[in-house]
Amino acid sequence: AGNKVADFLGNTYGAVREVTMRTSRGPRYLDMLTESGTAIESKVGRVSLTDEIMEQVLKDYELLQTPGNGVNAVSWQFSSGASGVGPTKPLADMLNSCGISICIFP
Repeated sequence: AGNKVADFLGNTYGAVREVTMRTSRGPRYLDMLTESGTAIESKVGRVSLTDEIMEQVLKDYELLQTPGNGVNAVSWQFSSGASGVGPTKPLADMLNSCGISICIFP
């Protein structure tokens, strides 16, 4: 399901899939990067703020704070899955505080 959603989003936004960016925390594997510089993270189902997810958010925040790297915005896009859809409140709060937009597709 995740790949189908990523393919759909990539086609919708005209984005390059599977882009690797360097951060001080290690590599960040972006699901997509649009020509205009929006990094897109595609998630399926209900997503909690685990250690792994927190690391992704922190890397995305660093990318937003680093001028000249080609990333002008970050958007986490959630689509429905068996566990529901969207971020839990702690994850949504962290994304919002880091300036990362949230889009939810039913």
